[in-house]
Amino acid sequence: MKYLALFWLCCTTMATNAADWKVYHTGKSVVIYYKYQDCHSDAKGIHQQKILFAFENLTDKKIAINFGKEMTYTNSPKIVADKNLFSVVLNPKQRTQADCETKDRSLYIFAKQLNVPSGELKKFDLKNITVKTIQ
Repeated sequence: MKYLALFWLCCTTMATNAADWKVYHTGKSVVIYYKYQDCHSDAKGIHQQKILFAFENLTDKKIAINFGKEMTYTNSPKIVADKNLFSVVLNPKQRTQADCETKDRSLYIFAKQLNVPSGELKKFDLKNITVKTIQ
């Protein structure tokens, strides 16, 4: 009975976490997900909202997903995708996703400060998404 309860807890936790993600892009070989996440570090005094990404390789081959990020903030000019290029490499059937501690800028976008007034993200778009098989 104890193992059944533990199994149920694990399944519902995974289902809840999976439900937070929204599909951003679906292709033959990759799915890209995103979610807004409030991230807090009381020790560092950091309170931010980020858009976190998850990338899932649907193939049996190693792939590189290349894309540009286009972002518009309330207090600055648009950041164009051709100057903001990123790449994510995934092994066969691998999924990688960001969390609040992720340092890899290809996996998140800063949205806004939560504890001080500042500019905030109005719009984002991933542009020129390409997938290449790696030998």
